[in-house]
Amino acid sequence: MVTKRFIILFSIFFCVFFSLRASAQLLQGNDLSLTLDPQYPGINTSVNASISSYVVDLNKTNISWILNGKTVSIGVGKKDFTFTTDNTGATLTIGVSVETADGTVVNKEVTIIPTGVDMLWEAPDSYVPPFYKGKALLVGEAVAKVVAIPTGGDKGGIIYAWKQDDSLQADSSGYGKNSYLFKNSYLEKENVVEVTLSSLITGNNLGAGTITLTYIQPKINFYEKNPTLGTKWENALTDGFTINNTGETLVAEPYFFFPKDLTSNALNFQWLLNNSPVTTPTPQNKLSVKPEAGTSGQALINLSLENVNTLFLNLTKTLNVNF
Repeated sequence: MVTKRFIILFSIFFCVFFSLRASAQLLQGNDLSLTLDPQYPGINTSVNASISSYVVDLNKTNISWILNGKTVSIGVGKKDFTFTTDNTGATLTIGVSVETADGTVVNKEVTIIPTGVDMLWEAPDSYVPPFYKGKALLVGEAVAKVVAIPTGGDKGGIIYAWKQDDSLQADSSGYGKNSYLFKNSYLEKENVVEVTLSSLITGNNLGAGTITLTYIQPKINFYEKNPTLGTKWENALTDGFTINNTGETLVAEPYFFFPKDLTSNALNFQWLLNNSPVTTPTPQNKLSVKPEAGTSGQALINLSLENVNTLFLNLTKTLNVNF
């Protein structure tokens, strides 16, 4: 009888204790989790705010959403709220107030500074010929540079945290470090570069950006160098080009090869004429050829180019010419 009575009293105590504990927990703001999607909103961005809790059933509570101090939405079980940032980058405070059936009220809020992040890339050491109107592209084993440009919000006092393929780049991260420079591995066909911006003053996250870099194969084009007009970059030479009796100078342009300094010791040019080596000219990418007087026929011109400091960066180009 005593044992049964003890069990009943203990059960009552157990229930009361945990009920009181749960009520006490409801008074703590950290029992609510307020999340944003996207996590770092930019300007003119639709944002979904949502709350969750492991302490209380939010489906049965009265929930109010407050934007910049003004209640904008109320409802039972209204766990989500969508709003749009403006184009000024003005600071926004999004808050939520949860009222349970027993009158317990819990508040939660987060402040955001909408900041867009434009991600730009370049291949700073990749070669393109003079007057080329396009952009130097990235090739394997080359150096890539990514620049983060914040738009909207506070553009000063920013800490940049860089990641490459989910790996934090601590040495490249820090105050004012808005660019990231790295060398691609020959094993990787692409790289994903991410950056997160935070305020030096408040520590608040300001924004984030992601860019995927892909790599292409470089190529060699041959061009004719005219004694009067210079290199005729508008027309790449194709098989069947005719070498006149006075001779021609052929210019080899290794698009997107690196380094972009074609006089670099890292570059090895090897010219062949009818499969026989010829003396490497100066500059190395220009070969002058002249048929023997009174002869005609065909010739095979071949150029092999490699970067001796890499494992796989090499090119070959062949041109069949008439004379």
